[in-house]
Amino acid sequence: MNHSGNLWYRVVVFMLMTLLLWNQDAPASVLVDFGATAGANVFGLAGWTTVLKDLTPTTSYSSVGPDGLLLETTGSEYSNYQGVQGISRSFGYGERILVTWYNNSGNWLSDFTPLVSFTDANSPVNSPGQPRWYGMKNLATYHAGINEFAPGATVRTYYDFTNSSTAPTDLPPSAGNYTIVNVCMNTTQAGLLIDKIELAAADITAPTMPANLSTAAHPTQPDNKINLTWNASTDGTAVTHYRIYRNGLFVNTSSTTSYTDALLTPSTSYTYRVTAFDGFGNESGQSNAATRSTASYRGKSSVINPFAGFQYLGAFKLPPNTGHPFTLVSNPWTYREGDLAYYPSGDPGNTDAYPGSLYLSGFVQQESYGYVAEIGIPVPVISATKNPNELNTATTLRNFTDVKPANIHYPPAYPDEPYLAMGAALEYLPAQSGQTSGKLYTAFGDYYYPDQKKVTNGACDLNLTNPVGAWSVGPVAGNNPPFNTLARYMFAAPQSWADAYTGGRPLLTGNSRYGNWPHGPALYAIAPWMDGTPWPAAGAALNYITLLRYDNDGGTHYVDGFIQDDGSRYRGAEWLSAGSQAAVMISTSKAFGETWYGYRDGTRYYDDILPLVPEFEPAYGVYGEKGPIANSHDGLFLFYDPADLAAVAQGSQQPYGPQPYAALDVSHVLFKPITEDAFEELCNVVGEVAFDETHGLLYMAENRAYGDGIEYENPVIHVWQVSAAASNSYLLWTK
Repeated sequence: MNHSGNLWYRVVVFMLMTLLLWNQDAPASVLVDFGATAGANVFGLAGWTTVLKDLTPTTSYSSVGPDGLLLETTGSEYSNYQGVQGISRSFGYGERILVTWYNNSGNWLSDFTPLVSFTDANSPVNSPGQPRWYGMKNLATYHAGINEFAPGATVRTYYDFTNSSTAPTDLPPSAGNYTIVNVCMNTTQAGLLIDKIELAAADITAPTMPANLSTAAHPTQPDNKINLTWNASTDGTAVTHYRIYRNGLFVNTSSTTSYTDALLTPSTSYTYRVTAFDGFGNESGQSNAATRSTASYRGKSSVINPFAGFQYLGAFKLPPNTGHPFTLVSNPWTYREGDLAYYPSGDPGNTDAYPGSLYLSGFVQQESYGYVAEIGIPVPVISATKNPNELNTATTLRNFTDVKPANIHYPPAYPDEPYLAMGAALEYLPAQSGQTSGKLYTAFGDYYYPDQKKVTNGACDLNLTNPVGAWSVGPVAGNNPPFNTLARYMFAAPQSWADAYTGGRPLLTGNSRYGNWPHGPALYAIAPWMDGTPWPAAGAALNYITLLRYDNDGGTHYVDGFIQDDGSRYRGAEWLSAGSQAAVMISTSKAFGETWYGYRDGTRYYDDILPLVPEFEPAYGVYGEKGPIANSHDGLFLFYDPADLAAVAQGSQQPYGPQPYAALDVSHVLFKPITEDAFEELCNVVGEVAFDETHGLLYMAENRAYGDGIEYENPVIHVWQVSAAASNSYLLWTK
C-alpha cells in the first residue's frame, strides 16, 4: 500500500479492519504494515503492536514503493529479520501467514526463499537446537522460492500452519500458541523491501468434483490409447490440474479437461475416474466411472508383436564373489548397474541352448568405476514363488577388469563420494573396417555431474585389454547433443540398415537423465572407426546422426505417457529381430502419477526440507532414500518402429516425432515387490538389456531383485524368447 504521507487515512482504514472478527472466510488481516518510518507502522491484531527488527541494521525504513523495511547492507542471508510480537494467540491449521514483497533493486531478484518463525525473536541460527524457521512458498507458483522477481514488481509468499496430518514426518506440527511472527528475507540481494505481514485463511477446501467423464477410442491408435473428456471443476482459488485414475491407480495429470491415456495393452478393459486439484493440494472427490476396452493389436506386419512374440523363460543369478580385484567392495555384483552386451562367441565350451556370453559392469564407486566382467549364461529357471535359491548361477569367464580409457576418471567434483557415476554402456561389434578383431564399445556417464562427462565413449579388446578413447558424441563446445542424452545404453543396428540411413554408423547410443532431460529416450548413431585411423585421437568429437530426441526440460515434445518432471529411467535398449520383423526396444522403469524430488511419503525436498533452519536431516529409516520419486512405477518395454527412426535420419520426420507403437508390462516377472520402496522402484524396476539375435534370446537385468528383504541388493538376469508373430495375433502371456 502506498501511504502517500496520509497517516490518518491509514489508521482509519486499519481500525475499520480490526472491527471485523477474523475467521477463515474473511479477507486477510494485517499483523503489521511497515511504514516509511517506525511511527508509520500500522497494526491490525489487538495486542500485537511490537515490531521485531534486526539491529545491525541490515534493513531500514524506506518510503520507496509501498513503504516498508528495505534491505540495504548485506551481511549473511540470515542477518536480517522483520516481524511483530504480541500477546499469546493460538495459530491453527487452516490459517496462513502472508508476506508482501517489493523489488526496489532495479535488477531482477531470484533464488531465495523467505523464512518465517514463531519462536525466534532474532535472526535465524543454523545450528542444532536453535529455534525453528520454515520456508515460505510463492503464492503465484505454490512452491518454495522466489525466482525472476522483476524490478518494481510485487510478490506474495505464504506459510500454512500444519497439523499432525500435514506436517512432514518427524517434524512437530507448526500450529500452536505463539507471541511472535518473525520473517527473514534469507537473501543478500539489496533492494528487497518487505511491505507487510498478514494473517489469512488457508485454502483447505477442495474443488468441486469433475462431472460427466466419458471415454472414446483413439482415432489412430485404438489398440494402445484411450481418450478421456470431462466437465470442468470449480474452486475458491483455482483448479490447477486434474488427476487421472486408471483401474484405481493414479497414472497422470492434465491441466485441461481432456487426456489421452497411452502405453496401454490391446484388448484390455480400463476403468477411469478423475479428480480436481488446486494449488494448495486439495483434491476433490472422484468423478463418475467410465470404462472402455482397447482394440486388438494393430501393429504393422514389419514390426515385432510383443503380445504374441514374447515368451518368458525365467531368470538366473550372477556368479558368487570370487577373484575380483577390489579391496573396498566386498561383492561387486551387489547394487550393480550398467549395460549388458551379448557376445555370440563367448563361452565356447557351453553345450546348452544358451550359448555365448554377457559382458556386464557391476557396483559403481570410486574403486570399481569403469570395470567390466564377462559371464557364461546358464539355463534360466521360472520360479513360481520368486525364490532366488531355485535359480541357476552364471559362471565367471573374465574377472572384473578396468576398461575405461585413460582420459576418463571417477567424477571429479567429489572424487571420494560414491554413487555418482553410471555403470558402463556396452556393446559388442565384430571387426569393422581396418580392424582384425571384434571390439567391446563402452561409454561412462554420470548422474549428478553429467556436464563433466561429455567425453565418455571408448572401446577395448574382447579380453578387456587395450582401452582406447575416450571421445565425445559431437563436440564438447556447444553441448550438442546434450550430455544428459548420452552414455546410458548402447546397441547395434543391422549394418544394412545403417548403410541405408545413418551413413554406415551401426552403433546406437543414448540416455534420458531421470526421464526429463530429454522428455523421453534419445538415440544417436555413431561409428568411432569412421572418425580416425585406426581410432580417433583421445578427446576427439565423433560424428553422429540423430534418430530420436524429445525436448529438454520445459519443452512441449515428449514421449507418450510422459509426466512433468518425469523421473522415469530409460535403462537399456536393443534392436530386436525375428524373421522379417524388427523393433527398437527400450526398457524403462516408467513413473506414473506425479513426480517430485524428495521422499517416498510425499515430502518434497525443495519445498518442505531444504528451506528449514536449522537444517533437518530426515531419518533414513523413516523417509527412505532421497531422490526423484513418483506415486508408482511399472517395468515397461517400449517398442519403436525402425522405419520411424529411419525417417528422422532422412529428415522427413522431426527427432521428437517417433512414438512407441506398443508397450509391454513386464512387472509381473520381477522378484522384488514393486511397492516395496518408491526410490528403488524408480531406479531399478527394470534394467539394462542385451539380445542374442541368432537364437532370439532377450536378456534383462533386474538389479535389485533379492537380498535381506530391506535392501534387495542382489541382481538377477531375466530371459525371454522373441519370435515372429502375425500382426493380428494376440497372446497375453502368463502373468
